[in-house]
Formats: sequence, C-alpha cells, structure tokens
Amino acid sequence: MGPVVGIVGNIQAIEIMKFCAFGESSYSDVMYNYDAFDGRFFNVKLRPKSPNCESCIVGLTQVNDYQMLCDRIAGETLYGKHILAII
Repeated sequence: MGPVVGIVGNIQAIEIMKFCAFGESSYSDVMYNYDAFDGRFFNVKLRPKSPNCESCIVGLTQVNDYQMLCDRIAGETLYGKHILAII
C-alpha cells in the first residue's frame, strides 16, 4: 500500500503548489482517479451544481440517501463487482 499512498500524496502536493502559485486547480471540474489495480490514471468529468439537487444546496446539514438520489447502490462502480469477486 505504501507506493499507492506515495503516488496520491505526490499528486496532492503538486496540486496544492499549483493552486498556491496560480490560484486555481487543474482538476476543478473533474475527479482525478488512480486505479492501482491496473496502474492507470483517468478523469471523470463532474456535472455542475444543480439548483434542484438536495446535495448541492448551500448549508447542507445532513447526509442524503445515496441510493434514493442517484438510483444506485453505494459502492456500485465500474469495477465494483470485479473487486468484490477478488475479496
């Protein structure tokens, strides 16, 4: 697990240096992912905030039900079933 933590930590350190120097993040509208199982990086484009979304509102005071909001079971991902089969 050590190398994965080192890779992610280095990426975070570089991003904070870029943010401090330039005032913006290069990943402001995407989620940057590292798949240590396959050894690859990939981006997931994030949708903008929706004014009708209960999770996007300012002043959120409680965690909403993920399954109700997204019509998915938490942890259900592209690789979820593959990883669960290994475990």
